[in-house]
Amino acid sequence: MFRAIRNSSSNQFVFLYTQILVLSVFCFLLLLGYDKIPEKVDVLFPKGTDKTWLYSDGFENNGGSRAWWTEKSKNKFKCDITHSIATPFCGFEVQLTPDFQGIDISEYHLFKVYLDYTGPSTQIGITLRTFEKSSYIEGNTNSLKNSVVPIGSFELTDVKIPILIEPKEWHVLHWWLDQYNIPRRNSYTDFSHAVVIGLTLSGSLKDGQHDMQLIKIEMVKKTISEKYWYVCVISLWLLLIFLLMSWNLMKVLKQSKFHQQEAMTDELTGLKNRKGLTEYLKNILKNNKSVNVSLILFDLDFFKKINDKYGHETGDQVLIKISGLIQKSIRNSDCFCRWGGEEFAILCPSMPIEKARELAYDLCDLVSSFDITVLSNTINVTASFGISNADIDKYSLLDELFEQSDNALYRAKNTGRNRVE
Repeated sequence: MFRAIRNSSSNQFVFLYTQILVLSVFCFLLLLGYDKIPEKVDVLFPKGTDKTWLYSDGFENNGGSRAWWTEKSKNKFKCDITHSIATPFCGFEVQLTPDFQGIDISEYHLFKVYLDYTGPSTQIGITLRTFEKSSYIEGNTNSLKNSVVPIGSFELTDVKIPILIEPKEWHVLHWWLDQYNIPRRNSYTDFSHAVVIGLTLSGSLKDGQHDMQLIKIEMVKKTISEKYWYVCVISLWLLLIFLLMSWNLMKVLKQSKFHQQEAMTDELTGLKNRKGLTEYLKNILKNNKSVNVSLILFDLDFFKKINDKYGHETGDQVLIKISGLIQKSIRNSDCFCRWGGEEFAILCPSMPIEKARELAYDLCDLVSSFDITVLSNTINVTASFGISNADIDKYSLLDELFEQSDNALYRAKNTGRNRVE
């Protein structure tokens, strides 16, 4: 039996490790499956309440370039570049929020920019100005951190096809970092405070007219953020592992309890065995300092003759039927056990010896009048009973009580059997 228990435990551990491995692989696949999560598209521009403006070196640095609207409602404008200064510039910008604290667009992993351009420039810059506390001057747009993504004009083949930009493609302009003495740790583009976005001519500019239009900017993000997804998957993994371990622990405890019960149960009759009776007395003494108990010990008379005449299988059936007969005739609070072989014991808490004697006489008559039919054989058996009573405060005293009952049983057998002593 113990080898079977050990094998069962070993199999359970293998099964548990397999379950953990399967759950781990499942959660790992969930982590890898982040790219399969549905995406959400939000419009960054236009929103209908945008504050837009044009700029050029002619407006700001007394240069020769200038910019003007050709169709403001559609954000179309022209830039006329003239090299009257070393670095001419021209562009369009839109403020995303009423204040200069900006909006958080850090959860978006892709930007779709729809624009149109005609002119001699080889590059168009997508600009982004973000709030930088160390450099910001109240109301001064130029003090916002200035980042740009250069787009080759050859990429602008169709206004209906967006330019796809990832956040990592934006780089803060070096001249801006130098101008405001920004430390290296703050030299990255901070998408949590986006204030202004726009178009600018970049690269080697050529004199002439440049027709430009910023049509739309869309932002794409997962319906669940990557950070939140990882936290959820790891939390799910921990929860599943906890539930799995709890379930297996409950299963082990249940099996352990079953094995404990099995160890205290007689396999043939289903009654408690000696260990079961001892545990029963232990539980009674947990709630009582001492308890008065009667112990009825009885033994089937001439049981060996039944085995020799009818066979051990018939003898086993006799034991089972007598066990069922006695079990129905005692109190629920009494503990009935098979002590060994054809010997049985009934532990009766809080039962005076006079009551125990009456019960023993009733049981003795019950057994002798009970005809047992097994395989067409009608068998009549008798039993001899021995009784003892004591106040017990330790379960170890059960041995002394048993010795008294056993002596009484011995007297019953020596004085004719089928009687009570």
